[in-house]
Amino acid sequence: MQTHTGQVVSLQPYAGRLRTVTAQLAFEPIRLLFDTGGGQTLLTPQTAQRLGFQPTGRSVGYRMNGEQVVFEQAVVGPLTIGPLFIKKMKVGILDLGRILPPGLPEVDGILALDVFATNPFSIDLAGNRLIFESPISMAERLAGLKPTIIQSATGLDGNALTVFVSSRTPAGKEAWLLFDSGNLDAVVLSQHLAADYGLAPASGQPHMVSLQVGGLAEETTPVLVRDLIYDGALNAEFFEKHLLTFDLERKQMWIR
Repeated sequence: MQTHTGQVVSLQPYAGRLRTVTAQLAFEPIRLLFDTGGGQTLLTPQTAQRLGFQPTGRSVGYRMNGEQVVFEQAVVGPLTIGPLFIKKMKVGILDLGRILPPGLPEVDGILALDVFATNPFSIDLAGNRLIFESPISMAERLAGLKPTIIQSATGLDGNALTVFVSSRTPAGKEAWLLFDSGNLDAVVLSQHLAADYGLAPASGQPHMVSLQVGGLAEETTPVLVRDLIYDGALNAEFFEKHLLTFDLERKQMWIR
């Protein structure tokens, strides 16, 4: 749907706070789980086989708890999501049963942020909307907002894209938190930051913590402490509280 506020693609409820998005790959409809912390867009082996895509290599990734995930790669296309058209791209091929909780309805893969590397967009999770921004819609949406600097990582082979936002701890340290709409738990902080918040290093239950993210005022939110390879990770609840606009090419973000 085209509006003065950008071109909108619907996000469909999936399980809990998870959403899916409908796309077309090789001109066939597919259903992808939307996960900003996914790193690289993935297809299931069944979907890749059905659409005739053959693996061309393999890659290694890491979940935020340090678990290694080895998967095959394939060059696929064209991929269409709303106005977005990608002629060819490299995706991972992975049995999602290895990383998703059991019992969830089948999907064809996972849509990660790598497809948005050069396309400004907004995420309105509460409104179940993914918005592809135009220069006009960006100017209207960002009026009066200050940009927040973000950092990105492209994985071991350059095919992934994960995004982090800065947070200042009570001890004055700068921490970088992963944007992870797929995190259905509380916000997670690494053990090495626990003392800054007066928390035990192995806190099994969430504790209410005053957390500062980007240019926002501090918010009191439940936080878990875990052994992570990152400083921490935001969650789906954070996405439902805020409308987030990204320009990943310029490494900028705006939060409402």
